[in-house]
Amino acid sequence: IMERKEVLELILRLAPEALLVSTTGHTSRDLASLADRENHFYMTGSMGCASSIALGLAHAQPKRKVIVVDGDGAALMRLGAFPALGHRRPPNLLHLLLDNGCHESTGGQATLSDAVDFPALAAAAGYPLAHHAGNSVEVRDRLTTWLQAPAHCLTLLAVRTAPTSSAVSARPERAPADVARQFREAACR
Repeated sequence: IMERKEVLELILRLAPEALLVSTTGHTSRDLASLADRENHFYMTGSMGCASSIALGLAHAQPKRKVIVVDGDGAALMRLGAFPALGHRRPPNLLHLLLDNGCHESTGGQATLSDAVDFPALAAAAGYPLAHHAGNSVEVRDRLTTWLQAPAHCLTLLAVRTAPTSSAVSARPERAPADVARQFREAACR
């Protein structure tokens, strides 16, 4: 099982120019600690909203690749986002779901993700493509295929990850208002 930071490092290496929206909590903290870039939007304090923000962004910037890094707890909290994305089907959006089986940022309480097949849920909601990836090679290959495809389509990639065993990353240093302003500027370039 991969760790969250391993998956984030792959995204940073393979898709440095993509507009990246990360879910609240440790995912945004880890992303900011690895590479705090203007094309990253850290969703802070609104669990479950990252995929909806990415949906709006994908429609507003149809020529840009958009990747949302979601979590199992956040996705389960806001299941209504799946049919909204599936209905709109933005072709430039990759929904990357990191499933560690817990609400790690709030104390590690278990989610019900082991009872949910996220790719089957996404397919039922209208996503054209939905996959599981079990290791770094599969994540790399799926991400590379999506990035290099001549015609993209809305895709879910669900990755089982281990709860983090390393030290918790610090909160992003930039204030949320600065992150939003700089992200808007980067997205409109």
